[in-house]
Amino acid sequence: MENPNPFASPSTPLDKPGHDFVSEAAQPSASMGGWLGVTAVNLPVPLVLASSIAVGNARLGMALAAIPFVAVGFWICQLGQFRAKPFFIGAGLVAVSQCLPLLQIMAGLVALTVAESVEKAIFTNSSPGSFQEGELTTVIGGFVATIMTGGQLMLVSALLGYSIRFLTPERWWQEA
Repeated sequence: MENPNPFASPSTPLDKPGHDFVSEAAQPSASMGGWLGVTAVNLPVPLVLASSIAVGNARLGMALAAIPFVAVGFWICQLGQFRAKPFFIGAGLVAVSQCLPLLQIMAGLVALTVAESVEKAIFTNSSPGSFQEGELTTVIGGFVATIMTGGQLMLVSALLGYSIRFLTPERWWQEA
């Protein structure tokens, strides 16, 4: 029964005895399968663009760099819906932006520049002519390019999602 005093402050489920703030925040209400889906829909344009510049061992580096992104997504899911939902919405918007992939192209160009510099810095004693401008040939080059591209796109996803969350009413984000 509710408090019969009409002047008492309203109570919430959080005010009830035995409520555990930590366990509610840590419940992974965001779906791990949802993260895999978001990851899959964000791959087409970067993969097509990367396959034209990554040859040989660089493709292995790209595959190895995908593992941390899946792990980060699973970690975000473990943070609960409060933190994961805005990120998923931002990632969905980044996926839709592939229709006009300016964001993906710009992120890839920045990543390619850094990855080429890393390749040249590490393998300075290689035979002359072993590096071609605009092409990645080593595992490290492919890894760095993928981490840089994916990191930039994840950052944009987070910024978009949390900006939308900040600008919209809180009731839109509450669990049903």
